[in-house]
Amino acid sequence: MLFEFHCKDTGIGMSKEFQNHIFEPFTQEKGGARSVYGGTGLGMPITEKLIEKMGGTVKFESEKNVGTTFMVQLPFLISTDMKQVESQEDDVSIEGMRILLTEDNELNMEIAEFLLTNAGAEIKVKR
Repeated sequence: MLFEFHCKDTGIGMSKEFQNHIFEPFTQEKGGARSVYGGTGLGMPITEKLIEKMGGTVKFESEKNVGTTFMVQLPFLISTDMKQVESQEDDVSIEGMRILLTEDNELNMEIAEFLLTNAGAEIKVKR
C-alpha cells in the first residue's frame, strides 16, 4: 500500500532557481530564515536519501514568500494475518535504548535531549 504525506508551511518559500538545487549537499538559498538560524544545507539531501532507501519518493512545490509543500510517498506492507496484528504491543518503550542525538540548533538539541532522557533513553549528544 502506498501512503502519501503532505507537509505544508507558509514560510519564506524558495526561488525557482534554488528549487533546482534543493537536494544538493551543503546548498542553501541565501537570506531569510537560513541566515538567522544557520544550518549546514544537509537536511534535504539526507531526507531524500532516507526516503529513497525506504522505496519512496519526495517532491515539493514552493513559491517565494508564500511557502512550501513537501509530498512524500512511502510504500508500507499491511499484514492480513490477525495473529500477527494482535500480538503487537500498543505501548512502545525506548527505556534503556542508546541514542546518538545530533542537532545544529541548540534549543532543539536541549528539548530533544530532555524528552528522550525522560522517556528512559541513554543519550549521547554530538554537537
